[in-house]
Amino acid sequence: MRKKLISVVVLTMLLSVADCSKNIAVQGLTLVNKSDAQVSEAKESMPNLNSIAQEINEINSEQIIEEKQEEKTITIASVGDIMMHDAQIKSGALSNGNYDYSRMFKSIKPYIEKADFALGNLETTFSGKEKSYTGYPQFNSPEILAQNIRDAGFDLVTTANNHSLDRRFYGIEKTIENLDKAGLLHTGTFKTKEDSQGILIEDIKGIKVAFLAYTYGTNGITVPEKFAVNLIDRSKMLEEIKKAKYLKADIVIASVHFGIEYVTKQNKTQEDIVNFLFNSGVDIVLGSHPHVLQPAVMKSVKDIYGIEKDRFVIYSQGNILANMPERYKDSGVILNLEIKKNCNGTVIEKVEYIPTVVDAYYNSEAKKTTFEILPIFSQEDYSKHIQNAVIRQSFKDSTAILQSTNPKIALKTKE
Repeated sequence: MRKKLISVVVLTMLLSVADCSKNIAVQGLTLVNKSDAQVSEAKESMPNLNSIAQEINEINSEQIIEEKQEEKTITIASVGDIMMHDAQIKSGALSNGNYDYSRMFKSIKPYIEKADFALGNLETTFSGKEKSYTGYPQFNSPEILAQNIRDAGFDLVTTANNHSLDRRFYGIEKTIENLDKAGLLHTGTFKTKEDSQGILIEDIKGIKVAFLAYTYGTNGITVPEKFAVNLIDRSKMLEEIKKAKYLKADIVIASVHFGIEYVTKQNKTQEDIVNFLFNSGVDIVLGSHPHVLQPAVMKSVKDIYGIEKDRFVIYSQGNILANMPERYKDSGVILNLEIKKNCNGTVIEKVEYIPTVVDAYYNSEAKKTTFEILPIFSQEDYSKHIQNAVIRQSFKDSTAILQSTNPKIALKTKE
């Protein structure tokens, strides 16, 4: 019987699933030096291309479903300065000698709790009653405020700011102890050198987020130990960002206390610091200190690691809680940062914001001023409120400052 030499037949198909470069190789049949009868038999048993394509499509669909399951999305809520002036301290006083400030957070609590993680800048100390409870110029608040902040849904407070040393190093130690007692994470000030050398990284639903915090200064009070307060120092910041990367952080967030008080526009120094942080690998910069809102910007930056992606900064988040009943100073914001991680990396998907205003009114019966943080979704909100004009002006000012041509930054709609 005449022999036929049949060459090797190989069918290879490469599929890319969800842009993850996952390859599937489908091998065909190899026919070498077979007889006519064997060849005929082999041809009959060989699957046709249509059936192969159908099988591959089924595999493709299964892998897409699997890949979608692997994709992770989280929302991080962020607010600005949490302050306690004298009138606010008094407003939380109870008849039994204790304090309670939970009412202040009542209206924003649902929006803080809804996030997967929430943080703010603590611009007071918890140094104890023996050190006297006082507001401006050197702050020390009742320790219950820490628990009230935690109960409102916050997970972390940053403590590096110009009031970190208002009760000197003792105040740093006691503040940290009281934050620990309340179950609040913290970064920016430290009790020991060893503590200061660590990087706070939280695994939030499978996304590892590093939190860093720095301040321009401490109101002229000498830092007693170099490790006690994180100051804005480029070599230190770069070192800590590198540590965060080494520890496999998916996203790096830096809270920075800088800028000029009561000015609604960032200055060149702020821009230079932010550019340095972005270039060094930071993804998000959350500004504080000016006590008014400043612009929010999203821009694509390639960092020193060669990674180019969108990075976000808000130069100042304003006051979420303070007794500064003047235009701009009574306003703040709740940021909702949506972060997505898949096989291509971790990115900022979008940023939504809710303007806030501190509602303060005098309670003649209690003989003290009552404070509450109000979220504002439109100028029509609180139309019957006694402070309606103030609230409308706050909303108008805040949206004007935060408005962006970037579609990834938008005012959050009320649900």
